[in-house]
Amino acid sequence: METRARYVLIGIFLLVLTAGVFGFIYWLENSGGFRERENYRVRFDGPVSGLLTGSSVLFNGIRVGEVTGLGIRADAPRQVTADIAVDGATPIRQDTVVDIEYQGLTGIAAIALNGGDSDAPMLERNGDAPVLNARQGAGLTMTQSAREALLKIHGILDDNAESFKEMLSNINEFAGALARNSNRVDGILGGLDRMTGGARGKDTEKVYDLIAAKNVDVKTTALRGQVSVPPPTAVFNMDTQNILFLPEKDAAPEPPGPRWADTLTRLVQSKVSQSFENSGLGASVGHNDALIGDYQLLIDIRNFQTIAKPEPMAEVELFVKIVDLDGKIHSAQQFMAETPAKSTETTDAVVALRDAFGQVAAELVTWTATSLKPELEPTAAPGTQAPAADAGASSNLSDTQIQ
Repeated sequence: METRARYVLIGIFLLVLTAGVFGFIYWLENSGGFRERENYRVRFDGPVSGLLTGSSVLFNGIRVGEVTGLGIRADAPRQVTADIAVDGATPIRQDTVVDIEYQGLTGIAAIALNGGDSDAPMLERNGDAPVLNARQGAGLTMTQSAREALLKIHGILDDNAESFKEMLSNINEFAGALARNSNRVDGILGGLDRMTGGARGKDTEKVYDLIAAKNVDVKTTALRGQVSVPPPTAVFNMDTQNILFLPEKDAAPEPPGPRWADTLTRLVQSKVSQSFENSGLGASVGHNDALIGDYQLLIDIRNFQTIAKPEPMAEVELFVKIVDLDGKIHSAQQFMAETPAKSTETTDAVVALRDAFGQVAAELVTWTATSLKPELEPTAAPGTQAPAADAGASSNLSDTQIQ
């Protein structure tokens, strides 16, 4: 019996010792152990969902204490007070902001203290625990905040239901007006885009070609000699693929938009030669760069553009010289044509430019054929036989007198 009693006493001692050890560890963890603690009271002007006694107190995200008590003021039922104990070294100042922070997926609430300005005075202690006021709505969860926001939006909509109805009706009428005048709106927007430096809208990626003159009656099938057409000359802004659009006479060209199929000088060279071919003079005129003819047709492009104001007008101006092998100018002529365009839209402008170029090309072919018409053989007197042609004579008279 004595042995059994001894064992009972030893067991009781061990249980008490174990409980004391666990209690000491709990006291160190939750009460700060031997560290100095400071008590504060936090006042909330609303619910604090999820906040419990023992919840953490964080300062700038670091745990510095815990909630030691929660209460409701009898004289102010909407207010909640929370007593907290924090590490005495925590720099709680008068401008420290108090909030509720929900941690993790479980949404455990903790009191979050966000430090203030380093120049702000520390919170004074006058015997009782200093009071910290939490920010307005600090205890609201995300769900509650969203619900309150939706309620406010609902209230605004209810108060302004008639105004919203009128606004939607006006928007509907405006959309209908835009639909009925979509073509005009596109034109206005295109004009604004060009005026502010943009390209010419949907036509930017298109390319266009010129059309050579056709059915030019030159009353001859050959010229005095072979004629070569080298690439024309032009100022820098014309020697490109860009189709030039000018807002008005002598104004700066609009930004690049639609383009010719080739650089303008090469295109004019090709279409002038084709105009000679269409008139039946293809055997006498060529634009191969390696061809050296008895004469050269030197073309200078002075104008090749569309002018928008006062009326849309396509303008083409070429100055042409016929030069022989010695570099002497056989003849020179200026050709100019102006053709009205239906509008400043790219398609209408290109049609007008083609018409103006066609007129210039036809006049150029006729003038060249007249200037370089073959010399006629002398006419025989009545009753006599015309002298035979000299076998050594050449049909290509490059040394004829300048006209």
